[in-house]
Amino acid sequence: MVIGLRSFFFKQKTAYEIYQCDWSSDVCSSDLKQRKTLAAIFRKPTPVGLEWRAVASLIGALGGEIRYGDGSKARIDLKGESVNLHSPHPHKELKRYAVRLVRELLTRTGDLP
Repeated sequence: MVIGLRSFFFKQKTAYEIYQCDWSSDVCSSDLKQRKTLAAIFRKPTPVGLEWRAVASLIGALGGEIRYGDGSKARIDLKGESVNLHSPHPHKELKRYAVRLVRELLTRTGDLP
């Protein structure tokens, strides 16, 4: 008895291979969220209710790093620039002053919407 085996290999799309119409992709969906977060950071007046998790995701996507210190202290390092702030707790939204600090950092690094 001969059994035929078929193998199927699925290649994951890279960001360069995804077209704007392919919104089902995780890459596009996270990119869209990060663009919205970037636009929100630069909105005037400074927004209230911007989630720390969304900002942290944006910083990571831009190649930055967040280091946590004692308590709620956080330091964002991005392209040779840095800013110190407090990560929100127990709430998950950044305060306005923290959004302004992140905006200033992104302006210095040239990461504009």
